[in-house]
Amino acid sequence: MSLLRGALRRFTLKLLLLQIALGVTACLLVTLWLRLPDASALQVAASFVLGLLLVAIATGGQSWIALWLAHEERTRRRLLIGAASILVAVLLWCLLSQWITSLHAGDSQRASYLNSRFPHGLRSFFTYNHIYQWFGWLWSLLTWIAAGILAAASYAVIIGRPRAILRTLVSITWWISLVLLCILATTVTGIMMEWTPGHGLGVELFSLIVRLGFVVLLDGAVISLLLAILAQTQAMPDGTPEASQPRTEVIP
Repeated sequence: MSLLRGALRRFTLKLLLLQIALGVTACLLVTLWLRLPDASALQVAASFVLGLLLVAIATGGQSWIALWLAHEERTRRRLLIGAASILVAVLLWCLLSQWITSLHAGDSQRASYLNSRFPHGLRSFFTYNHIYQWFGWLWSLLTWIAAGILAAASYAVIIGRPRAILRTLVSITWWISLVLLCILATTVTGIMMEWTPGHGLGVELFSLIVRLGFVVLLDGAVISLLLAILAQTQAMPDGTPEASQPRTEVIP
């Protein structure tokens, strides 16, 4: 509980606003990048440059927020290392997600086989639909676990304390918070974006703006809270000052 209280102290309005501003900026750049035509060599070059700018802003901005949250000096070298670690983590997560998705493709055969192996009296509970749904939950859980490990590793590299990743990986608070907050964010976001009032174009447009604002606020809060918990798990041990803080004594 002390870890969670420390994380809540780090979860400030400034952190939330920084995270939302970065997310909105990245989304706007992605929208612009997707709408940029590629009919000529000049437009292809412009699309390439904009893509690099998008990656630099997203990874560099997240690295800056992580260093600020950890009270570390935000030098150019650290920002570059942090941006590179985030980019590597995202690429690894995409590869792992593709591999997990390929495993999910065989769930139909697995569910049929397991359902046939249960005694007749248990098949009313261990139905095909139940087993198929449980497999889906399993793959989602593995995806979140992979994301949690990669996020912890990336954050440890950003703040310059790679061994601090162990304190995150053994933290029950981190894993419970990661799973619960991911379920909350994905479930509520899906419900809000799929719902439409159906009372005319003006009402639907207003509803879309309100729903988008709510989703941005919710997802920004979830990401900020997870980042605060991550920072707290990898904070320096009690009694040891942060690298950015002056010492009270001169070490000979």
